[in-house]
Amino acid sequence: MKPIIFNYMFISILLLLILSSCSKAVPTTTPEPLSFQLEELLLDISALPPNWRVNDRGSDFGYDQGQDEDRYIEFITESFKSPTIHNLFLYRDKEYAAEKYKQYLPAQFNSAFRLTSWEMPTELNYQSKVADQFQFACANFQNASDDSKHYTRCVAMGQYERVVSAFSTYISPDAMSSYTDLENVLKAIDKRMAEHLRK
Repeated sequence: MKPIIFNYMFISILLLLILSSCSKAVPTTTPEPLSFQLEELLLDISALPPNWRVNDRGSDFGYDQGQDEDRYIEFITESFKSPTIHNLFLYRDKEYAAEKYKQYLPAQFNSAFRLTSWEMPTELNYQSKVADQFQFACANFQNASDDSKHYTRCVAMGQYERVVSAFSTYISPDAMSSYTDLENVLKAIDKRMAEHLRK
């Protein structure tokens, strides 16, 4: 009987040790709350040309990236219905945000229907002076429903401390009509991040 009791005690102690080691691997610190609402970092329509309007905004855009919170806003013009989108993802700390930024890059700079490689356009060599990590590039795409139509899509993605920002738009006479307009938008995002995060 004693060997059985000894084995039971040994297994019980072993399980307790395993559970104890597992619990230490899970972060127990509570993230410090932001001093502002996450949606305050979203791009404001005033940074866009006059013919734009807000099409949709909210949270839970559909990307499960392990974020604590997320927000998005969509803009369209009357003649160009493919939306320009600004996504924000808030993570528990700066290190985790840096990790998720790298994981999220392929989803933004994707290859479906892409005709050219993602490159910095010669018309706009933009580098963020605010973001901890930043990537901006454009590529030509084939229209999924009409092979004869092509378009240019541009993406700017940055990590700003605990926040990951993803902005995407189209260069077109009916959408973002010039790289100057696009530069103004990218500067507006950086300015908003700098003001709220005190960078």
